[in-house]
Amino acid sequence: MTKVVRQLGRHASLSLAPSGDPTFIAFQPRSVTSTAAAPALPFRNALFAMLGIGLVNMLVALYQTVVSTALPSIVAELHGFEYYAWIASAYLLASVVTVPVFGRLGDYFGRKRFVIAAVITFTVASVLCGVANDMLFLVIARGLQGVGGGQRAR
Repeated sequence: MTKVVRQLGRHASLSLAPSGDPTFIAFQPRSVTSTAAAPALPFRNALFAMLGIGLVNMLVALYQTVVSTALPSIVAELHGFEYYAWIASAYLLASVVTVPVFGRLGDYFGRKRFVIAAVITFTVASVLCGVANDMLFLVIARGLQGVGGGQRAR
């Protein structure tokens, strides 16, 4: 009698017996300690990976610092005091919503492509913030920046 084993992601497998006892179904969760350790990266690759992650985090932190410092001048120039709180709130809301979504997707599909997409999304949104000519457009662009920030947060 042969068993069919189906992988359920990285964390579990489902075993079915195609012939014989039709009631045989075994759900077997995998323990974290039973999986083989991933091979260590060479020093140069690990260094480049850490530098890349550090630069992405610095990009977002630097931009937040610039925006919070320049925000009173931006609001005065665009005449949109009623949207003042939404500039920070749009970023935070979008970031908080997207962190768990892209975290799970990164677990399944790999984090590298999501970090690249995060940098692209954040950069495009930054350009949109720079060309904003009214406060509503700026708030929407900050929300898009939050999506980019949420992608890179994992």
